[in-house]
Amino acid sequence: MKTIYLHKPKLFSLFCCCFFMSFTTLGQNLTITESVVCPGATVVFDVTGYNCNQDNIQFKWRKQETNGTFTTKMITNVPTWTKTNVSIEDDGAWRVKIENGNNLCTNSNIVGLEVIDSTPSVSIAPINPNSFCENQSVFLQGQTQGGGVSSLSWSANIGGGMLSSPNSTSTTYTPPSNYVGPVTITLTAFGACANASTEIQLYVDAEPEISFIYPPATSPFAEVCQGETINLTTSTGGSTTSVLWESSISGGNFNPSPTNPSSYTLPPNHIGQINLTAIAVTPQNNECNDASISTTVIVVEGTTATAVLGSTQEVCGTGSFQLNGSINGSGVSFDSWFTIPDVGNFDPQNSLSTTYYPPANYYGDIEVYFMTTDSPNLCGEATSNPITLTVSEEASATANAEVYSL
Repeated sequence: MKTIYLHKPKLFSLFCCCFFMSFTTLGQNLTITESVVCPGATVVFDVTGYNCNQDNIQFKWRKQETNGTFTTKMITNVPTWTKTNVSIEDDGAWRVKIENGNNLCTNSNIVGLEVIDSTPSVSIAPINPNSFCENQSVFLQGQTQGGGVSSLSWSANIGGGMLSSPNSTSTTYTPPSNYVGPVTITLTAFGACANASTEIQLYVDAEPEISFIYPPATSPFAEVCQGETINLTTSTGGSTTSVLWESSISGGNFNPSPTNPSSYTLPPNHIGQINLTAIAVTPQNNECNDASISTTVIVVEGTTATAVLGSTQEVCGTGSFQLNGSINGSGVSFDSWFTIPDVGNFDPQNSLSTTYYPPANYYGDIEVYFMTTDSPNLCGEATSNPITLTVSEEASATANAEVYSL
């Protein structure tokens, strides 16, 4: 234990105990020092310049109680008192009463001895919930009490993050970029005699991650034919638990449902743009918001071909059928007529309006179709609806003559 003499003004530094000694001059040349010390220190009180008969002189070292009265703690015959193992009970006001026998020579004025509590109290305000989202920050509030705290220090158990005010009572913590997982934040209080620390456990939640595989997310956007069904594929990661799809146009269907669908059937009559949004859904206990991405699908007009019979549907023996066709769709044109079975002739062959001639001596049903050319807008060629034609056999009559002899 280091001994501290208080009769001269000095600056003392101790391991676990740092204090400044101030020199106080009293009336009648009576001097005493006051100090700030740690528990366990040794303090020397020293009186000089007093006027009293030297015979039978006593020095009564007295401490002020809570009720204001002074109680003698030590009596010496010399003007110096060495007090060892100072404790928190010695904290307070002191004075020296000097007597010659029972006669009072003088009293000193009151001086203070401050004994610092050896361990400060330090705490961090709780956070509820104790998690926050990746690439975000959290505010922390600390508090200290007692212990002669001179400074504070915040720290984290993982490197790469940032504490906005590492030596203040409060701070904002930002973890390293893209870090996910637990983190321990410690607040240390440096006291006059001892240090104290406390910590809080936090968790950095993962952000949801999502990107398009199909349809593509950027231009050139997917072009699809009117009324078709397209596949839906995303790549997910982070905290994503499911993907919810939305369409800017009503009338379509996500298959089998808007949550985690595998395909999307376009509204049957829509032509133009459709905006599709995929939402990455996070767990309920995750502090990160859901993430969403959007893309555009270009719906191109589809191709339809319609065949119409322009004359009777049945002929007897020999005859012909008048046929007409119509096409709906951009970038396509008429290609050719054909039959099942492949019999007869069309005149003209490459026109939407034509006449069909069944082959001679053919009787039965014939299905007639026509096809369009291939479409440059990816919707493909179209085949018309079938028309069933019937060729019936002509009725025949035979006359027989008999010759009679008379």
